[in-house]
Amino acid sequence: MTVDEGVAVGRFKHASDLRPVIASGGVRALLLPVSAVLTLGTSSILVRSVGATAYGAVIFIGTLFQLLPFADLGVAAAVTRAVAASDDPAHDPYVSAVLRRCLRVMSASGGAIALIAVLIGAFGAWGPLLGLGGQVKHANLAATATIAIFGLALPLALGQRVLLGAGKNHLSIAAGIVQPTTALVLSAVLWGFHAPTGAFVLIYPIGLVVSSSTTTWLAWRLTGLRISPLAALAPLPAGVAEPPARIMNIALPMFVLSVGLPIGLQCDKFVISHRLAPRALSEYALCSQLFVPSWLVLSAAAFALLPVFTRRRAKGLPHLRLWSRLTIVFGASSVVLGLVFVLAAPLVARLITSGRVHIGLDLRVSFAALLVVQVTGLVSAMVLNRPHEMRIQAYFVVAMMISNVALSWVLAGRVGVAGPVIASAVTVGLLMTIPSGIRAARSREFSPTTEGLPVSLG
Repeated sequence: MTVDEGVAVGRFKHASDLRPVIASGGVRALLLPVSAVLTLGTSSILVRSVGATAYGAVIFIGTLFQLLPFADLGVAAAVTRAVAASDDPAHDPYVSAVLRRCLRVMSASGGAIALIAVLIGAFGAWGPLLGLGGQVKHANLAATATIAIFGLALPLALGQRVLLGAGKNHLSIAAGIVQPTTALVLSAVLWGFHAPTGAFVLIYPIGLVVSSSTTTWLAWRLTGLRISPLAALAPLPAGVAEPPARIMNIALPMFVLSVGLPIGLQCDKFVISHRLAPRALSEYALCSQLFVPSWLVLSAAAFALLPVFTRRRAKGLPHLRLWSRLTIVFGASSVVLGLVFVLAAPLVARLITSGRVHIGLDLRVSFAALLVVQVTGLVSAMVLNRPHEMRIQAYFVVAMMISNVALSWVLAGRVGVAGPVIASAVTVGLLMTIPSGIRAARSREFSPTTEGLPVSLG
């Protein structure tokens, strides 16, 4: 094979690396209308069942687990890397060792989370802690059940990580449609039985459990890996020694990232619930739900770039031109979807709430701005995948978290419901997107390493 032929083959191979990006974004886009219909159907049932005022509080309690993506203590990233690096994960002793250790850690973490939730509920502290002021009947029991269910099912989250490492992230995305489907069915059943307001909270954690179970089953069928705490605790055959599996060097920076991002970006609900009238939380919750589909499509495509940039940098292949072009593409796409969101959100809100929840222009524009700064920085985050770069990103996230919480509290009182979203857009742009872009532009192109690890920042 000549040099030119080798270059041509290499280019073809690297071009094919982008297929998971297209597949992930394509599957997400294809399922978006279905997911939107299911989500809007659930919202419509909730508004009619619990009322416009309690609607936001129900979603707030039901999605409390979104504030706990750090629950896996960062160890799930080690599973992704181990599976991705193996030619035969099902029969690789190292993959098995990593999986067993991660399952043990996640089982212990999930059990601790469930126990803490029960203790908080036992003292009746959930209501005052969340600042709900009696908007939801049996809020204390509902919040306890939400977090306890999430904690006990935490090990099932490894299924998605296994599929990502196996290059099957599009299947994980496809399986995600199970969650809104389950939520819609459960909400319709509860509505039919005239269930109390607090019962509607459980449609979200139960939907998550069903979706995670489906993803775990797919991962087991495709890779042969047994993703179960029982498998992790089962003794090894006699004479078989488990190889050492290092996960904490990966888990620690991921843990910091996982703590900082939800606190920084999801604190808006807490700030609004404490600073503004109950109806403001409903307005924010509905606008946030309409914002999420655009974010999911673009982030699904961006996250598929993790192995692409990791492989290129590990092999010493050029990546800066690809980074710059994709940053422009994702940034432009976010601007287009942001404009569509600003124009279409009021119409959709009027349709699903019969005009009972109004979304102001300032809130819509703020969410559109947040979409642009978040998506534009995603490609840079995918480039910065080596351990020391992950630590640097962790510093960025911590700075954003502290600044965003403080600024959200101030702007909520001065601007209103759009204040916390404006704070998120400003702090993410100044403290994450711009610094990450500068670091990515300065990253070396020809420095092979085996230490690169993909990291998700969304």
